[in-house]
Amino acid sequence: MSALPPQPTRAIILVVDDEDYVADLLADMLKAENYTVYTAYNGEIGLRYARELTFDLAVIDIMLPNVSGDEIVNQLRSTEGKQQVPILMISAGAYPQQMQAGVRFLSKPFEMDTFLRVIQEQLAAPPLH
Repeated sequence: MSALPPQPTRAIILVVDDEDYVADLLADMLKAENYTVYTAYNGEIGLRYARELTFDLAVIDIMLPNVSGDEIVNQLRSTEGKQQVPILMISAGAYPQQMQAGVRFLSKPFEMDTFLRVIQEQLAAPPLH
């Protein structure tokens, strides 16, 4: 009996959350669904990854120390080649300062099936114009 071949990666997702256990849980859930995941545990690293890495979607906590999730979103929207990246913002207590095209919001805590459904919807959405 031979092992099944590995499934192809579905998309590359950047996860930015300063609560390590939340970031790791989200990354593990996404990896289990065959996504490739980059994880940043604070806003500064998240901003650097947002500038330097190529990804298909970003999941960004709003309340981050030093560099807020809103700042990362603004940077993405003003960076050549990143303006159309869909974004899912998450938070337990804050809301985005301004909702922009291609940005969805989930309030923590959320059900994992809801999280995965929103990820799929964001990735399937038509490109921003």
